[in-house]
Amino acid sequence: MYRTGDLVRWRGDGNLDFLGRADHQVKIRGNRVEPGEVEHALREHPEVGQAVVVAHGPAADDTRLAAYVTGSATAVELAAFLRARLPDYMVPATFTAIAALPLNANNKVDRAALPAPRAVVTARLVPPRTPLERMLAGYWEELLDVAEGIGVHDNFFDLGGHSLLAVRVITRLRAALAAEIPLHLIFEYPTIAQLAERLPVTAGAPAEAIRRQPRTRGRRLDAALGLASR
Repeated sequence: MYRTGDLVRWRGDGNLDFLGRADHQVKIRGNRVEPGEVEHALREHPEVGQAVVVAHGPAADDTRLAAYVTGSATAVELAAFLRARLPDYMVPATFTAIAALPLNANNKVDRAALPAPRAVVTARLVPPRTPLERMLAGYWEELLDVAEGIGVHDNFFDLGGHSLLAVRVITRLRAALAAEIPLHLIFEYPTIAQLAERLPVTAGAPAEAIRRQPRTRGRRLDAALGLASR
């Protein structure tokens, strides 16, 4: 007999209702992940004291891993450290530094008391400078769920981006700019500044594309990103 770790309820008609997991195992991009494995890898970093990894997501179909660590390691250092040891889908989208992990009455980590995860942008943020860069920043802020702003030199994958989100970015760009844009561009040039330089656009195309965007987060992207005509 194999224990799956699933919690179920046996109904009177013989069917089972899935209630959740007995452990913390989650499914990330179609792959089952045990957050404890990621926590173990994080604790192997010499500048990490404690670590806990939980699942979160801005949408039900977009579950991501969020890591909380104590110590002096930066998010960029931790992401690179894990990518050298774990599959891409097991690398957390965010790394939040905290002074100490919250504990419950039983002296176990109180996951419900953890702060909201946040992506870390570069300390010296360079804001978007052109209509095209502003359009890209708008896409990234929405898809990566980053509220405090993204700089043109921030790395898409260091902010929690992954292959599925990269596909969404390129799909939007193809529609907005009416041009065939290869997917590999965002992997080779993962910052807004790098990507904007290599996109096939015509004069006025970025501003016109911004005008055509639907409402996002309750406001129009043209108002949020600002047009060159202002």
